[in-house]
Amino acid sequence: MVVPVVDRDGTLFSGWPNAGSWTGRNVRRSDLIDIARRQREGIAEAVGVDGVSRQYGFTMLPELGWYIYAGIPTSSVMEEVRQTFVRGVGGGVVILIAVIIIATILSRAIERPVAALSRAAEGAAAGAYSQVAEEGPREIAQLANSFNAMLRRRLESEQRLLDDERELKALSERMLLVQEEERTRIARELHDDLGQALTALKMDVGGLLAMTPPSASDEPLRRRIMNTLDETVTAVQRISSELRPSVLDDLGLAAAIEAEASRFEQRTGIECELSLPDDPSLHVESSAATAIYRIVQEALTNVSRHANASRVELRLRQRPEELLLEIRDDGRGITHAQTDDPFSLGLIGIRERAGLAGGSVRIEGIAGRGTIVSVRIPQASPA
Repeated sequence: MVVPVVDRDGTLFSGWPNAGSWTGRNVRRSDLIDIARRQREGIAEAVGVDGVSRQYGFTMLPELGWYIYAGIPTSSVMEEVRQTFVRGVGGGVVILIAVIIIATILSRAIERPVAALSRAAEGAAAGAYSQVAEEGPREIAQLANSFNAMLRRRLESEQRLLDDERELKALSERMLLVQEEERTRIARELHDDLGQALTALKMDVGGLLAMTPPSASDEPLRRRIMNTLDETVTAVQRISSELRPSVLDDLGLAAAIEAEASRFEQRTGIECELSLPDDPSLHVESSAATAIYRIVQEALTNVSRHANASRVELRLRQRPEELLLEIRDDGRGITHAQTDDPFSLGLIGIRERAGLAGGSVRIEGIAGRGTIVSVRIPQASPA
């Protein structure tokens, strides 16, 4: 520490180390004098006459005109500041490293359960349900617990839905089987009982009319009676055939489809082109033959009612393990909304009958160009 004293003329006369070499020297142009001239007392940093930077406190004695300084080297003053700064920086670095380590540990502890929860959510969206471990911070564990509860409820709901669908499918299949059995029974009774009775009645009425002497006035009545009996017998045969065509059981699927296509042409005037297997002894299981025949009936009915078509192509192919049926018309073309309409009973019937036989149905429509119904029904390979 130095305590220099300068008189009013700027002459240094005491207070500096090695005073002998500095005493009497004029320091009027030094920083010390400039500081004192600006303000009579205060604190400032300046470079002394020896070239050393110091922190000075100074004042002026007006009676003597002297300037008294007290200076401490800046390096000494800043050393403690530097040490404090270094200690602060070192402590800050240690704290920062500790914070990073703790944050890394916490982030990993949070990341694992969150990543597991994210994967479980993605799997649930794809239909693969898996529980997640209820670990991690309390909020994450609570979220995992809620997610697991939601999964359990969804699994229970889907299981109930699957059970209901199975019951509904079984009921639908049973209804179709019962319907087919009832149709067969009614068709047999119509053919065997009512048909034979009408045939006998026609013969009896014909014999009775033959025994009655004809007259010109009775001839129209005789013709009406015979025509009515003929039409009634024909109607009973037609109804019986529509309920369960005997040709399906007697001659097989191909002959039944030909007969149905012929009736369709006569009834609607729409041309029906057939492409059936060349083998007259087409081997098809009874359930599959019934399903194919009913699908053909329903598809042709839809064409006559909705397609506004002028031509229908019907193709049946038999492969070693499946039957392929395709019905194509040149009508207006079914729309996507119509194929998914839950009230389209005809399409529902086609799908149910194909499903009952273990097959599948694809229905495609092109606006203004027609509709294609494609059916695949699996078949057991013949021995």
